[in-house]
Amino acid sequence: EQMLLVTEYGYGKRMGYENFTHHGRATKGQIGYRVTEKNGEIAGGLSVQKSDEVVCISSQGNIIKLKVKDIPVMGKMAQGVRIVNIQKPDFLVGVARVVKED
Repeated sequence: EQMLLVTEYGYGKRMGYENFTHHGRATKGQIGYRVTEKNGEIAGGLSVQKSDEVVCISSQGNIIKLKVKDIPVMGKMAQGVRIVNIQKPDFLVGVARVVKED
């Protein structure tokens, strides 16, 4: 499994959990994404597998379905790439994993 982060303006990336090291108490956490004016706040974070699909929901009611394998794997400090084409004033409000029934 990998971590998927998607921002409100449509930027996203996948990261492996091995990028985060174990820390003790009171260490102030770790940075997984640098929020800028260009990419916006984080709209959602999910644990995904390469074979999964995700659905992104915008504030104006648009729904965009993506394949996780099309989202690149990057490091912790990477800004991410544009995975959803969102034009202001619209922004992403949520991300959900599509559950496949067997």
